[in-house]
Amino acid sequence: MNYIQKNSCIHMLSQSLDRKKFEFEIVFTSGGSWFELPEDRGKRHLMEHCIASRTKTLNFQQLKDFEYSENLMLNAYTQPITMGLTVGGHYSDFKKMIDLLLEMAFEPSFDQDILNREREIVLREISERRGDPNYRLHFETMGKVFTPDSYSNHQVLGDIEMVTQTSIEDFYRMHKQNLKKSHVLFLLSGGGIDMDYFESKLNGYLDQSELVNEIESKPKVNFQVDNHFQDFQFLPVVSKLAHSHAELSIFIPCHVNYQNKPALQVFESLFLKYGGIVYDKLRDELGLVYGIHNAFDINLQVLDIFLSCEIQYIDEILHQIKEVFSDFSSVFNEQKFNQYKQIIRKKLDISQDTLGASIAFTQNMLRTYGVAEEYNVYADRLIAVTKDEVEEVYNYVQSSLDKMKVVVVSNDPKINKIQL
Repeated sequence: MNYIQKNSCIHMLSQSLDRKKFEFEIVFTSGGSWFELPEDRGKRHLMEHCIASRTKTLNFQQLKDFEYSENLMLNAYTQPITMGLTVGGHYSDFKKMIDLLLEMAFEPSFDQDILNREREIVLREISERRGDPNYRLHFETMGKVFTPDSYSNHQVLGDIEMVTQTSIEDFYRMHKQNLKKSHVLFLLSGGGIDMDYFESKLNGYLDQSELVNEIESKPKVNFQVDNHFQDFQFLPVVSKLAHSHAELSIFIPCHVNYQNKPALQVFESLFLKYGGIVYDKLRDELGLVYGIHNAFDINLQVLDIFLSCEIQYIDEILHQIKEVFSDFSSVFNEQKFNQYKQIIRKKLDISQDTLGASIAFTQNMLRTYGVAEEYNVYADRLIAVTKDEVEEVYNYVQSSLDKMKVVVVSNDPKINKIQL
């Protein structure tokens, strides 16, 4: 995989592979709904519906026919932080895909007929999603766990009234905002890659776009959103939208950064994933949980453990977790530690079988930590992880247990009686 940074805000990641398929993605790192003004809430989602629907020379139907005749898979997406455009197809159509997506990214064409049609679809999406019990429960819970202005309370769907008022002028204005505020990532993977052609076409757009080069106006490529807990240690959330069993979330303070990411992954494998001590004990040995998942959150600087269980087992689950993190020497499994490090290369080989996987990894590292690290370099860091580094993570988790936050969600009011 190759990484080229043309300037401080233009990033190119490419991986030429012996494949018949080629995939191309363009990412605006600050193009998501998080960056909307109050009067624009939901408009970027609508813009995403329209931006890949026509070009200067092809109207909606002509573009649709072109995609069909050339077997191109064209799409756009909006996330809270990013907005992106994607296209995939046969490697022999490399130039067609490059031309198509670069025009949409830098010189998009919008028209009123497409806006009118897609606005009705987006309004329907908002109505349907907000009527989904799981969606409603999620944001009902997030509103109690996090402060109102936190990332976890952000809804990409936006405001129905603002979406209804959207104009073509709004699209062009917001697109300029994307160019001005974003780093732009170009991700190319598969067969038929001609970097000379790509860079030549890209340079033509960059030379004409002053907004892309306004470096001082852009957040960092690894911009982190605001996310803050409400003031609580134990939070029962009783909702008629929830199940009768419990969804248990445990947030334990933990250092999460670029330097310790490999140690966190090894720790995760030994303690939290399938085959790990916490997983095996809670699910397979004691049968206290239906499922267990975890994440290390860089924004919140926590280890987040999520479990599905019955209410009567919550006390025992918390007890068992504290037991596991009471004495490193009694639970550390040297054999599994060595086995995991031995299979890292196998995991690398398997991951590289998937088109775009290596680029996706490097993009994630760049946008999370500001480092365009390739997976094989990261694998070397994984292999180099020592027992002492794993113990350091363990000790920090152990010392933070008295600061952990616990959230229980159920439709059963008995959770209000739980005492930690």
